[in-house]
Amino acid sequence: MPIPLQGTIVYGPIRSRRLGISLGINPLSPFWKICTFDCIYCHYGKTGLLTCHPELSSLYSVEEILTGVENALKTCGRLDAITFSGNGEPTLHPEFQLLVKEVQVLRDNLNPGVPIAVFTNGSTLSDNPVRDALETVELPLVKLDAGDEDTYKKINQPHGGITLEELINGMKGLKGLILQSLFLKGRVDNHEGQPFDAWLSAVGEIQPAMVQTYSLHTSDAEKGLEAVMPYELIKISEDVRNRLKIKAEATWPAVEWLR
Repeated sequence: MPIPLQGTIVYGPIRSRRLGISLGINPLSPFWKICTFDCIYCHYGKTGLLTCHPELSSLYSVEEILTGVENALKTCGRLDAITFSGNGEPTLHPEFQLLVKEVQVLRDNLNPGVPIAVFTNGSTLSDNPVRDALETVELPLVKLDAGDEDTYKKINQPHGGITLEELINGMKGLKGLILQSLFLKGRVDNHEGQPFDAWLSAVGEIQPAMVQTYSLHTSDAEKGLEAVMPYELIKISEDVRNRLKIKAEATWPAVEWLR
């Protein structure tokens, strides 16, 4: 079952399995998920608005977001990260670059030294302001679940026109890129065989600073999807390290294996 959407601009702090104590920022909307993908595994369920260009009037304003972040940073205590995520693809906000810049100012004044993270599916990296903004954050976390077009379409169900080649090219050269890849099996399987080999080849093209592998929290029988086991994720991370010489780690709910 999908979890409820975030009903506020700022949420948490929550304990993230990858980021520690994280204060979340949802710059989009409390009413529906707005994204360029409709991933079959998304914990928020179906994408309510599948688009590359949401109307600004349907989103939180810059002023609303910055006021919410400022108030939260004044009271939230110790943090390990300040994270742009929320109900969909956060970089779709037309003022995303300005938001990052202003949140960095608030961070420096109220919680200096806390890294800023952005969870993104990478579909907006061809947009120069978005890319420039991601170059300035400490933790640019970009999704890549497939290395071939067929598997990509089955898992991520992108808005028409967003090709895998475009995604991969957009990720190349991004400073400090942390690649995040979800592996699953069942009616769609990307953890072995040709789909896995294609993914590994794409990772080699991108050359990220790090790869983080993870899976579903549990099997999703209704969707015909199954979680990949921890030992399988560890093996995938070992393949990345041994074959590509790229740092990799495997994560699982409540547990993290570092290599």
